[in-house]
Amino acid sequence: MNQNTQNEVKREGTFCSYVKEENGVKTVYHCRDIRGAMVWPTLNAPAYFCIFAQQTELNEEGKLPLVLLAEGENTLPHTFFQDLIAKGKEYRCRQFYVDFQKENREVINLFNDICRYSQVTFIELKRAVFGSNFSLGLGLARQWAADRALEIPDGSIMRSQLSAVSAEDLTQQNIEERFYALPGLFYIVGSVEKMPWRIEEEFASKQGPSRGYFWG
Repeated sequence: MNQNTQNEVKREGTFCSYVKEENGVKTVYHCRDIRGAMVWPTLNAPAYFCIFAQQTELNEEGKLPLVLLAEGENTLPHTFFQDLIAKGKEYRCRQFYVDFQKENREVINLFNDICRYSQVTFIELKRAVFGSNFSLGLGLARQWAADRALEIPDGSIMRSQLSAVSAEDLTQQNIEERFYALPGLFYIVGSVEKMPWRIEEEFASKQGPSRGYFWG
């Protein structure tokens, strides 16, 4: 995992520019996708969200690196959703991948109600893949890290949990509650594995205009 000390995003249509600053030196990277993930709260863990961008240039391993732009956690649902909406608007992230299992229906309905009351129309919830299998998700995330295709800042919740999880932890119950940020990473990596970004022209030719990616 590469260190990312500061980031700044400028969105232009379906693409964006990502600025990484290290030791006072700014480097501009071009990204073509911004995706988010949301992990629902439990009795023992807060709700968590993360927002990633994907760079446009292949690295030496032949992958388009994923860059963590923002994350947040809270045990208070209204405060959490308001923070997520604010960050989604700031980074112009319209898609958030979530677990749609039946037991999460009430919290999904609450989020939809808050969006409706706040007149938020740009966020779309998408079904997460690889989220229910922690071991598989962790394996994929570690593969991306080994391929130097994850940029997660030092000091972030996600980086600390990804660095701390061990083989012994995988044998314990309720691992998702101890490492509650990691399913969000699994959702993002899984979405890119299963549904890689397609360039605007290809998307438009097959499905019509790309709804929601242009902000006016």
